[in-house]
Amino acid sequence: MKYLRKIFIIVFFLCFKNFLTGQINYFENNSIYLADAKYNGYMKLFPNIEIQKDTTHKWIKRKLFEENFISINDSIAKICINPFFNLSIGVDNGHQTQINFTNTRGITLLAQIGKNLYLSSEFYENQAFLPEYYNLLIDSVKFLPGNNWVKEYRERGIDYGLAMGRIQWQATDWMSLETGFNKINLGNGYRNLILSYDARPYPYLHMVFNYKKKIFLGNVTGIAYHNDQIIDNFKDNLKNIFSVNYLTFYPLDILSISLIDLTIFHPANGYLRFSPYTFIFVPELRPLLLRNKPSWSLPGCAINIELPNNKIYYECTFNVDDVISKNFKQNFAYQLGICSNINLSDTASLLNIRVEYNSVGEHAMDNKYSTTYPTHLCQPLGMWQGENFNELILQLNFLKNNNLLQIFTSYQNIKPSEINIANKLGSINSIYTSIAYTYLINKIAGFGAFVELSDRIALSNDFYGKNTVSFKCGIKYLFTDKSLNRWHL
Repeated sequence: MKYLRKIFIIVFFLCFKNFLTGQINYFENNSIYLADAKYNGYMKLFPNIEIQKDTTHKWIKRKLFEENFISINDSIAKICINPFFNLSIGVDNGHQTQINFTNTRGITLLAQIGKNLYLSSEFYENQAFLPEYYNLLIDSVKFLPGNNWVKEYRERGIDYGLAMGRIQWQATDWMSLETGFNKINLGNGYRNLILSYDARPYPYLHMVFNYKKKIFLGNVTGIAYHNDQIIDNFKDNLKNIFSVNYLTFYPLDILSISLIDLTIFHPANGYLRFSPYTFIFVPELRPLLLRNKPSWSLPGCAINIELPNNKIYYECTFNVDDVISKNFKQNFAYQLGICSNINLSDTASLLNIRVEYNSVGEHAMDNKYSTTYPTHLCQPLGMWQGENFNELILQLNFLKNNNLLQIFTSYQNIKPSEINIANKLGSINSIYTSIAYTYLINKIAGFGAFVELSDRIALSNDFYGKNTVSFKCGIKYLFTDKSLNRWHL
């Protein structure tokens, strides 16, 4: 079967140490992760599978409101399996009387075998009628960012599927190995500069080494995909090997400093190029060694400060390929943010706030090889849009018992760059705001019923210049972000 090779799901891994507090931590808009997550270095292991308490309720009531759909817990393994649904219906003023809907069905599996082996798998099938401006985005790039290629569904809909999996092995106290078919998020931000949720899933190998939990060295090597519907000016193979290194040091318990580099290798004679430089694990050294080689490297650094219930994070990259531009500001990209969990007098409540600013220079990701360009919209390893990008994000999540209120707003200013072959949308200058309320029917499985109101103000947009107000409601599982709510152009 064609999905047998996609039996692993990667774990979210952080370049900086991260910890969760409270009953549930709402890290992403419309995504939640359970507390008590285990960590080894920057490889975030799965959350502990919660052991359900015995009750006298009937089977149907327990499965709907209190438990995972299937759960096994013994001395050898912990396994939980849940269906996945995102069924919603709504309207927007762009489509007048036409109805929008999302119909996502799937299944997720999470397992821990013994103390050192973790694995997960998930599969989703989707059909959707989306707001008009979202359809124009997909028509422009021939792809659903952060998800997969799409095909037409009826008159104005899209149809797409997604299968991901991963396996992780805690080999020793100082080494962990992970492999799978998914996408990796590097850092603490809603957006990310080098690796992010916004890419298409890819096969990869991830290795993490640590010394006394104070120094961590990691490497992620995978295969990047190009979109031949967007990039049609070269004949080389449409796949590249990419490799990311990170080296993090903890001078203080609350402070971590990281060096990072991303390298994309140019295909050799139309075939994937496995370069020995892939396995040089020391960040910043590889970009120097590869200056005159058929590849492109992007070095960077990160600083993370963790205070009680507050996390301040900073990440930056600098394009060392001066063939395009020698202007420091144009080659520089950075991210600055703070995420706070606010303690309330009511212990049954949790308030989480995020403020984040992203700025990417006009040539921060350019290079002279079209095949190593990192921001093709089918494979945006980091910032999906690439150059000339500025964004301010404000995010608030409030949980009280089973009631979840989420407020999200972002201001985006994207300007076209002549060399940015990935930008098919032109200038984007808009403000997006959404307010969503979810009642968690089953907090263990993350299943709830929701209503959401969103407003998009187009200050100056080339690809869609109308203001949009939309409303939708439905039922969904919140544990996985399926990308539709990450794109607020």
